[in-house]
Amino acid sequence: MKIDFSKRTISFYEKNGVKLFNKFNALNTRMKPVDMHIDESDKFFAIMADDAEGKNLGTFEIIFNKPASTIEGKQLISYREQEGNGQLLTLAALMELAQNRMNKLTYFAGDTKNIPFLAKFGFILENDDSRYIMNGLKQIIKSKLPNIEEFKYKSRYLHSRLDMLGDVVPDDKSLFYTGCKVLSDYFKFLARHKFPEKYYPYLEVGSDMKFTDWEFVTNRNYLNKMVENTHYLDYKF
Repeated sequence: MKIDFSKRTISFYEKNGVKLFNKFNALNTRMKPVDMHIDESDKFFAIMADDAEGKNLGTFEIIFNKPASTIEGKQLISYREQEGNGQLLTLAALMELAQNRMNKLTYFAGDTKNIPFLAKFGFILENDDSRYIMNGLKQIIKSKLPNIEEFKYKSRYLHSRLDMLGDVVPDDKSLFYTGCKVLSDYFKFLARHKFPEKYYPYLEVGSDMKFTDWEFVTNRNYLNKMVENTHYLDYKF
């Protein structure tokens, strides 16, 4: 089968005050065509990925909260993930965030494998459990990987500060945010450089994750390259 490497244009329409993308075709990481569309039949909007025969490859259910200017991801399911179908679904959700000029996309990563997957795009862990964060930081400190001294330096500092807090949750949660940011950036570093899973910090349970409009600023080049060079889409964040 001849592969069409031309860039696919993405257009949007408006419904109930939100902009939704029209059906478009993309290539997944195995160079297989995938039809992306939005199912409006349920109480959620569901971003759908289907193969050329119409078989579903994955779904990402999202809820728009216009007053709060946020999108809540409810359920991300991807089949044959080695083909990058979950990647397409997540990029499509980020397109919705960008196109509607909303402030934040949130998702609870109940499956801990989704944490490094989402961190690759720029999602940040959102957690105020000091021991949860310290567990991740401690594994960075003990890592034998080369060229991660900056991660180790920040992790040692934050681990000691969090250890002093114990189980106390202060009014100022900036320390929790900073710890989550370092841990998220480390996951992002490992995922983008395609380190094997054995090098990822092990987290016993899942966590809330968020992607704010600021994450577009800091991750735009990476996202645009993924959209254009991997999936052959004519779209820029």
